Amino acid sequence: MATTTFTHFDKPRIIMDRTKRPFTAAIVNLRRKGASYEALARRCGYARSTAWLCNLVNAADPLVLDPPGRQEMPGFAVMLGVSQSVIKAWIAAEWYDVVDGGYQSWLYRAGRFRS
Repeated sequence: MATTTFTHFDKPRIIMDRTKRPFTAAIVNLRRKGASYEALARRCGYARSTAWLCNLVNAADPLVLDPPGRQEMPGFAVMLGVSQSVIKAWIAAEWYDVVDGGYQSWLYRAGRFRS
């Protein structure tokens, strides 16, 4: 579970498990390098708003936000400098707890997936 510690109003210090939140960890990495939320939103072609990016970085649980859809993946791939397949894998790991093609059965029971 992620812990948020605010050291400055605009620069939160996020301590998270990078394996469970790889998509967010990549965005946090860009923030640590000095990118603003506005710059990130611009780089991804405004696939998501600055508020969504800020909420994602500062949320303890990514499930409070909707995951990026297929139409938004190309923008995030450009922003993060990775392929769309990497973005898909990161989103699957973070929002659906899917790693290497496996899944957690609670997702089916909770109705997040349909078989």
